[in-house]
Amino acid sequence: MQLAKWLAIAGLSFGLATYHLPLWAQTRPTNALNLIRQGRQLWQRDDIAGAINAYRQAAELEPRNARIQLSLGYLLSLQNDLPNALSAFERASQLDGRSVPAWIGMGYIYTQQKDFPRALNAYQRALTLDARNLEALQGIGYVLMEVKDYASALKHFQTWQEIAPNSADVYLSLGYLWKTQGDFQQATSAYQKAEALAPVRPDVWLAFGNFLLEQNQPDLALQKFQRALQVAPRNAEAHLVIANIYLQQSRHEEAIEALKQAVASQPRVVALQQKLAELYLAQNKTSWAIITYRRILELAPDNAAIHLALGRILATQNRKAEAIRFLEQAESLFNRQGNSTGLASARQELNQLR
Repeated sequence: MQLAKWLAIAGLSFGLATYHLPLWAQTRPTNALNLIRQGRQLWQRDDIAGAINAYRQAAELEPRNARIQLSLGYLLSLQNDLPNALSAFERASQLDGRSVPAWIGMGYIYTQQKDFPRALNAYQRALTLDARNLEALQGIGYVLMEVKDYASALKHFQTWQEIAPNSADVYLSLGYLWKTQGDFQQATSAYQKAEALAPVRPDVWLAFGNFLLEQNQPDLALQKFQRALQVAPRNAEAHLVIANIYLQQSRHEEAIEALKQAVASQPRVVALQQKLAELYLAQNKTSWAIITYRRILELAPDNAAIHLALGRILATQNRKAEAIRFLEQAESLFNRQGNSTGLASARQELNQLR
């Protein structure tokens, strides 16, 4: 599962967005409160590194504050710093042994590290503290699926379903479980229930669409992805998968338009820009391919493969001086990276031009 989704599963949103200090902390004449406020503001501006720094300083002033450690664990998870995130969650659990979010946070980290026995233990500790905790039930179910104990996973999902019968997430999880087991009828019913419960959630439409794609039903899948875009017009994932469907159907112009929308939604994602450039090139839209490759280099100036691709295209356009410049840069970067295959390709292209 994606990081953002698992952080939500872990129930850690309290970490910053809804973090309210107790009255005693609000009245203490220390810098810890100011640092926590600063960390929250930095997080809201997506300055995760700055927020981490502020919370670490707060933790030095309040070394026995479990909630600060929980916030640190959450933030470090966002940066994929799993070892330090785990340490923060462990520290939080040591300071407050009844902290359900701390155990769920540990379960999340262990799951990401594929340490499923420890993940299961952490989630079960959370469930022991709160028998109706939905995040713990979902986490246990997911881990049990990963170890292919589908019967036990189903029991936990069904318990979750009994507690929260109107949760779209439980039906998404059930759909995934049934799909994994090859029961496509049950899976379809679960996804239909999810979309009925959450018609304005794009992730529900995307999950159903991906399921239909796997069942070789591209036209029905396309409807689901288009529905996702109706509720979230800038959803890059939906635009990208629609582009792939169009490509498989040889609807190249529509694929280009969908990819352009994906790039507009996530302009700093190099992979999307590169896919668009390659599609332009395949459709003989060389000028647009060149423009797109140049945009990629603005984002990733040390991307040797893009320098090589751009040099090759310019060479076919008889723009020899420009081509040599990009190919020489590719040669230098490949050499620095120790990429012998790329280095040989760059030198071969240069030898043909010199």
